[in-house]
Amino acid sequence: MAYRSSNPVFKDKNFREKMRNGEGAEAIHAPSAADLDRMYGAPSAQAGQQAPQQPYGYNGPQNAPQNQYGYQPQQDYQQPNYAAGDLSVQGNQGDRMVMGDVLNKMTIMLGLIVASGAVAWFLVMNSVRNAMAGMGFGSLGGSVFAMVGIAALAAFVIALVNQFKRVTSPTLSVIYAVLEGFVLGAISAIAEVAYPGIALQAVLGTVLVFAVTLGLFRSGKYRTSPRMTRIVMVAAIAYLAFSLVNLGLVLIAGTSMRTGLFGMAIGLFAVLLATYFLVMDFEFIQNAISQGAPKHVAWTCAFGLTLTLVWIYIEILRLLMIIREMVDR
Repeated sequence: MAYRSSNPVFKDKNFREKMRNGEGAEAIHAPSAADLDRMYGAPSAQAGQQAPQQPYGYNGPQNAPQNQYGYQPQQDYQQPNYAAGDLSVQGNQGDRMVMGDVLNKMTIMLGLIVASGAVAWFLVMNSVRNAMAGMGFGSLGGSVFAMVGIAALAAFVIALVNQFKRVTSPTLSVIYAVLEGFVLGAISAIAEVAYPGIALQAVLGTVLVFAVTLGLFRSGKYRTSPRMTRIVMVAAIAYLAFSLVNLGLVLIAGTSMRTGLFGMAIGLFAVLLATYFLVMDFEFIQNAISQGAPKHVAWTCAFGLTLTLVWIYIEILRLLMIIREMVDR
């Protein structure tokens, strides 16, 4: 079989004639730029030009995948901005969150709640004593109750804003703790006047619920699941809608659906819902630590845990008030 070359030098007539005449040395010459263009379909470098240089240290095609052959980024690599819930990016060893960071932030928030609550407790108790002594609430008493309403609304708004922020704000968390503590102190004082000893019972009940839930979580008997989380979220939305309707009845008609056995059932249901949110908080903290989340995520953990504990305290206080009311009848 005959093979034909595509090289223009070998196909040239002069080359074949000189080879037949024994003039091979003269027949062989370097291909011209035009010959190279025809042979390889690409322009050749002209005199005085240099071929394009690759970037320094380049060892492969520019469009090749960067993580194709097991490449891993440096362990200490950091992105400049962390999202509060983004636990996929690890920081330096010294910048990673540990359980102590969460406990420190929790101590700050709970301490502010207790301190602010103590101030509200004293103001409300003093106003109530004056009213019971026949001196009326006075201007200070009226101002206290107005402040409680404003603080409750402000705490609710701040909680929503901080929950949906990309990164949980320590400043907003501290402000929320002060405002929420003032509201809880006032509510607890009012309940204490009606049912002596109920505030301490609500605190002990909250601690008991927290301890039992934490024990079940640590033992592995209480965990979340995607299906159960969807169910709980729907139930929480339904409970929120019920609470808004009940609040409207209280403000407009002066009556409440949270009384008697039905009120007790709703209260127990709310506490069970809150324990599931508590488990979600525990899992978030656990995952954040295990994945090397940055230190500022500790504020996210502490803020979420504080919201759940406040919810549990309010529900237990309300549940105890319903039980005490039924017993006193």
